Amino acid sequence: MKKDHARRTVAGALALGLLLPFASRAQGDTDYPSKPIKVVVPAPPGSANDLLVRRIADQLALRLGQPFIIDNRPGAGAIIGTQAVAHSAPDGYTLLSANVVHVINGSINGKLSYHPLRDFTPISLVGYTPSVLLAYPGAGIVSIPDLIKKANASPDGMNYASAGIGTAGNLAGELFKRAANVSLQHVPYRGITQAITDALGGHVPLIYLFGPDAVPLARAGKLVPLAVTAPKRSSLLPDTPTFAELGFPSVELTAWYGFLGPAQMPPAITAKLNTALQTILKDPAFKQQLADLMFEAQASSPQELENLMARDLERLSRIARDAGMRSE
Repeated sequence: MKKDHARRTVAGALALGLLLPFASRAQGDTDYPSKPIKVVVPAPPGSANDLLVRRIADQLALRLGQPFIIDNRPGAGAIIGTQAVAHSAPDGYTLLSANVVHVINGSINGKLSYHPLRDFTPISLVGYTPSVLLAYPGAGIVSIPDLIKKANASPDGMNYASAGIGTAGNLAGELFKRAANVSLQHVPYRGITQAITDALGGHVPLIYLFGPDAVPLARAGKLVPLAVTAPKRSSLLPDTPTFAELGFPSVELTAWYGFLGPAQMPPAITAKLNTALQTILKDPAFKQQLADLMFEAQASSPQELENLMARDLERLSRIARDAGMRSE
């Protein structure tokens, strides 16, 4: 009996010894990262998302001791790159640079091969950029009250441009149209470049733009900023009021940016990445670097990012459904 007990004890110890490495890996590789990390950017090189992520990736590489390789995968309104990450191994070596478009796609497209919440692990916000409604200077509109008065006095209302149906600009316009009961007509473009060209030429009087496009044009006086869709004023356009200040609190569409991983990424790896991002984004010199790119640095906990994504998905899905929006 004693010999049998001893054999069982040794066998149990051996089994435990064999299982421990797997248990350790299940909780997260303590040596992470031990090889280069790929960050998928679902936008082309030189885009706002790309420029932002490259700055952050350089800092992450310095802090974590491994290269962060940018993998640009544009196409289908950010869907191609996003689905590549959703279907990747959840080992922390493939990450996604996401923004509010991530949940916008989920709100207007019922045929995605992934779910914007369930198929991803939130890591951290990295920042915001203002989403701004701007007017052509020759339109004689310098404020939201001006806009409402002119739009409602016109038999055909007033046109506003965006990068396309179901984009952030379209959704923001729909929010404002409903909140203010203002007569606005959406003019969708296939991309933002031509929309900006037509707005600068006065062919369309209004346009919604994100900060990297909006702020330089506003500062140069080429377009007049009327209001931002964020819950508070942007330090990049401090004199431009929020829609909430003007009596339209429901006109909120925060242009956030953040890092995600595939679903079921080990908590220890998520925490390590989050800690590194928190440190990087609190550095005053680095915050100024992002401000030069028209972004406001802002880290978060994984739970805060998840809550933001869930809120936006529910709210924007309702708006898109009520407005009959469908992705092209």
